[in-house]
Amino acid sequence: MNGSRHACHNCGRILNGQYINTAMFVPCPLCSKSVMVREYPAVERSGKVDGARHAIRTDEQAGCYYHPKRTAEEVCAGCGRFICALCVVELKGQRLCPACLRQGVEQDPSSEIVQSHMRYDKVAMLLALVPILFWPLTIVTGPAALYMVARHWKRPVSLVTRGRIRLAIAALIGLVQTSGWLFLFAWLLSRRFG
Repeated sequence: MNGSRHACHNCGRILNGQYINTAMFVPCPLCSKSVMVREYPAVERSGKVDGARHAIRTDEQAGCYYHPKRTAEEVCAGCGRFICALCVVELKGQRLCPACLRQGVEQDPSSEIVQSHMRYDKVAMLLALVPILFWPLTIVTGPAALYMVARHWKRPVSLVTRGRIRLAIAALIGLVQTSGWLFLFAWLLSRRFG
């Protein structure tokens, strides 16, 4: 039986292979209560799924609730549905199906799943570039872009875009804008008092 263990629901006696996957109810050897244990081949397998070999199910195997043609590899800890390797998601030590995962995230927004990620590189670029059209705003947005870059430089960047490059460009533009304003104020002060 490959190490899997099944017990009588009445007395808890461990049942051996002759009680597993029988066509009818059989009496428990200890309490004589009628038992029938169904075990699917996916439950008995150990280790990770190796993709193609177990992807398509046969008539003896349980199918995934969401993908009926695929072999079930896990049982959802939330609802008990059989799910394939594509559907299983681990959250807080539990293996869940997509529906239970969605329900858990809706009930507990503080879960470990990141549903959205602030793109600080994009915000810094917007702070640096958009006010160039109306240049007096750069007196505020230049330093704000520098602050965003300094504050969020070590944060995780997006996997799909150029995060640190955008931050570096935003820092350069913010530095030019801030330096320009400092130079202008220094020049005005020197003319007034000079």
